[in-house]
Amino acid sequence: KAAAHRAQGYGAPLRYGILLVLTDGIVSDSDATKRLMHSVSVLPLTVVMVGIGDADFAVMDEMVRYSNATSRPNAAFAALRRHQHDPAELATEVLRDVPDHIVGYFRGRGIEPTATATATATASLRGAAREDALVESLGSGLSLGPG
Repeated sequence: KAAAHRAQGYGAPLRYGILLVLTDGIVSDSDATKRLMHSVSVLPLTVVMVGIGDADFAVMDEMVRYSNATSRPNAAFAALRRHQHDPAELATEVLRDVPDHIVGYFRGRGIEPTATATATATASLRGAAREDALVESLGSGLSLGPG
């Protein structure tokens, strides 16, 4: 809710946020969480969730599918254990759709990206996904058990 509140307060018309949620997969109220995910789809915000540990993350996958099917796509999920030996692959998976989320949000408000801006933003996000120093910090020191 705090990220949604902050995204609502973006004063500049071209600001966009990415909320990183690290989760163990336990959702105490999936219906309320689905409603919240749906409600933030009108905001300049993408919700990126990374599952930590050995839990069954089917609920997280289902929430992302529900959110992206019932509103503007703005959510992504990946389980860290599937990528624990390749952090760049993890970053690529969770950031893959972010450029489309950003473009979709602004197009929905009548703001068309220029070809240069789109290429620059996409290259920047994809480049960041390949930066070992950035993505290694996601997994440093975590004990994930068998993968």
